[in-house]
Amino acid sequence: MGDSESNNPESSSAQETIAFYYLKTPDYRIVHVDGAIGGVTPQGNIQVSVYAEHAAIPQKAVFHVTEDGALGDEIVDQRVARDGLIREMSVSLVMTETATREFIEFLNRKLEDLSNIKRVAAEARDAVQSKRVQDPR
Repeated sequence: MGDSESNNPESSSAQETIAFYYLKTPDYRIVHVDGAIGGVTPQGNIQVSVYAEHAAIPQKAVFHVTEDGALGDEIVDQRVARDGLIREMSVSLVMTETATREFIEFLNRKLEDLSNIKRVAAEARDAVQSKRVQDPR
């Protein structure tokens, strides 16, 4: 499939094809990822748990109530919250070695795409700046 003939519709050899349909499960969601932790399972798979990092949110907050019944200022010394940061685990991926290598290749391709997009954007920005310097109307 990697050679140039496989992409040529006029190639004399018949080519087999397969179609993949992408469906979203009911629990499909987008997950923000700040980092990951994981290891090798006893079955020889790779397990990666991803997390989002954020400040701890209060477990409890107490507020004054104004005379007209509106919410007033928080009584900060009555706030109950954890110290430090939270690493909220969202999902764990369990992959075979082959799937892990394919996932790494996919990510590397996307990083290359991102690098190219940033390069083109920087070149366009530089061209606009250069034009402003030459023609400062």
